[in-house]
This record gives sequence, C-alpha cells and structure tokens, in this order.
Amino acid sequence: MGASVFGSYIRSIKETIGRIGGCGRGSGKGTPACKLFKDKSSIKRVGDWEGENIPGSWDTWMTGYLSRMSRNICIMAELWITGLDLKYQGGSRVLGGTCSYPDFRQFMKQGGGGSQCEVQVQKSHWIQLMTTPELNMKQENQKELQLCMEIVKILMLTLQIKRKHSKLNVDSDSQQEICEKAYRELKDWGGEELALRIMSAWFITDDWPKAYKEELPLAGRDMFEIITEEIMGLDSGIKGLTCKYIGEQQKPGASGIVPVKTVCTEDVKGASKFVEKEWQTEELETRAGEQESILQQVNQGLNRKNNSEQGAPAHPGEPPRGAHMAGIIGGAILTLALTCLSVYGLIRIFRPRERRRLIPLWTRRSNGRIRYTAGRGG
Repeated sequence: MGASVFGSYIRSIKETIGRIGGCGRGSGKGTPACKLFKDKSSIKRVGDWEGENIPGSWDTWMTGYLSRMSRNICIMAELWITGLDLKYQGGSRVLGGTCSYPDFRQFMKQGGGGSQCEVQVQKSHWIQLMTTPELNMKQENQKELQLCMEIVKILMLTLQIKRKHSKLNVDSDSQQEICEKAYRELKDWGGEELALRIMSAWFITDDWPKAYKEELPLAGRDMFEIITEEIMGLDSGIKGLTCKYIGEQQKPGASGIVPVKTVCTEDVKGASKFVEKEWQTEELETRAGEQESILQQVNQGLNRKNNSEQGAPAHPGEPPRGAHMAGIIGGAILTLALTCLSVYGLIRIFRPRERRRLIPLWTRRSNGRIRYTAGRGG
C-alpha cells in the first residue's frame, strides 16, 4: 500500500497505548484508549459518539453529524500530510512543501489544473473507508481510523459547539482554556503520558517536556488549527494558539492541577467581547441532505480508479494510471467535508508559528518522499 505518514503516526500512538503500563497498570488502566486497543471484535458505527463527556445540549443528530465529520477530518489530514516533504526551516525539521493546506483544499475542490498539490490516494490507509457506515475493530487500519476519530472528537469538545434550532454556533470565549480542557479530556481518555504526547503533536507547544518529541512538525499549520478550519471554514480557524507546559511550577503533591495553560495573544484575549454574537452556519438540514449524492460520487470515483489501475502498470516513479481519479475522489471528499459545520467568527491570531528545535521521527526515502520510522518511547 505504501507509506501513509499520518496513518503511520496514528499507528505509533496505538502501539504506545499498548505499552503504557502494559495497558492494564498505571495511569492507562481501564481507560477508553486502553479498551479500544484491546478491542478485537466489536463493530463501531461511524455516527456513534461514545463517552460520558458529551455536552447535554448535543442531541443524537448533532453527535452523529460531528462524529462523521471527525472521519472526514482524519482522511483529509492523511491525504495532505502524506504529500508533504521533509524540509529544514530555521534549523528545525518540518513537514512542508509547495502545497499548503489551503492550496490542498482548493486542489481537492477543483480536482487539479495547475496546482502545486498532488493526492497520493494509493498510499492512503483510510480512503476506502470514506463511505462505510461501520468500522471493524478486527481490522487494524479501521481501528486506527477509529483512534484518530476519537482524538479529533476529544478536541472538538474544547470548542463548546452548540446547536440552536437548525444552526450551530461556537462560543468564541471557549478558546481561553482550550489547552486545559484538551489535557483533561485526553488524560481521562488515555492517561497523562498519552495526553502530553498527543498535545505535543497536535498543538503548538512551549516549554514542553523534552521526552515528548514533536512528531507532526507541520510548516505553517498545526493539527488543532486544521480541525478548527474544517469546522469553521478555510482560513477561519484558530491560528497560533499555544499550549504552555507549567507542570514544574506546581507545588509537589498538589492534586487536581492541570500542568498546561493556554497562551493567548492580545487578539485572543479580546475575543470574549464577541461572545454574545452568534456565528451561525447555513441551514444544517439542507447541507446534511447533500451528503447522500456526494457519497455516491466517492463510490463511483473509487470504482473507476480500481478499474483504471487494472490496466498496464505505470513505470516506477510515475503515478498509477488511475491517479487522475484522485481529483474526482478528492473533490467529493472535500465537498462532503464542507457539508459539515462552517462556523465563522472566532478571532484569527496572525502570529508566526514558533516551533521547538526537536528532531521528528521522520526520514527521507530515496525518491524524496517521507517515511515514518520507528516509533519513540513514551
């Protein structure tokens, strides 16, 4: 199948879950993450949202809507990140290139035509799961997609998304403690060690423990920003939010203290004055009604791709003959993602990203693409 950079990263998280305390001792004992790791038989519906932390204002329709959206976010992130190259920026290694995330989104929407981007569908671990209503925990790639979805849904909880009639809004004051909320939710889900490791990769961080290397060093973006962009609209996500580790400043023996805090620029600190204004989407029922036809397009695109690839093989280094279907499939995926929330109005933070000089676990392959190497401990 080839290397999926993001898929390989999620697999390493799964393996870490199994190693933490033997997934039966210590902070990982009995956690939802551990239960998912041990699950070898269940069938999970993509539209189901498991857990006890679902806001009381969320009804069944809303939880299903956001749960399916989490799958779209994971697959879109996988397709984009797998096409990036390992580069050096300011003395640090970063995953970047000529295809920024906004460029990728536009490319997926248009299906090609002079873009700097490419979509390597053949390397995706999850593209074939774009339309399935269920995930089988016997299949490792399906379990890994479920794992990614659970992380995305946990981070969605930090945004205080609310439904009002047929519209959704986001409390723009919610970003004041996003890092604290993310840590609490992730710790409840998988324990402290896993929470700190995931946050080091999905957020911009400051003074983070050196034991947790930055495994997704994206140039100009972080995963949390990508999640908020899919929810709020392209270039309308939360940009530049930083999680600062303050654990060493806490008094020994203190209980119930969150060792991280959200670092806000003046723009974010001033966002609370907009809290009374609703930032609403289009009519959600109308948008959700478009999904059936879009799913059919994805299925048709996958079928045509498979038929095309049955022809003569491409020469080494060339795209498969079915690769022209990437634009068709990608356009359908993006349109499906766009049928989800489009909440506008959270304040943009125009601040350059600052990265710690950490060595990510990536190496170049001979053809210049990226390969995920052995997972690190802890």
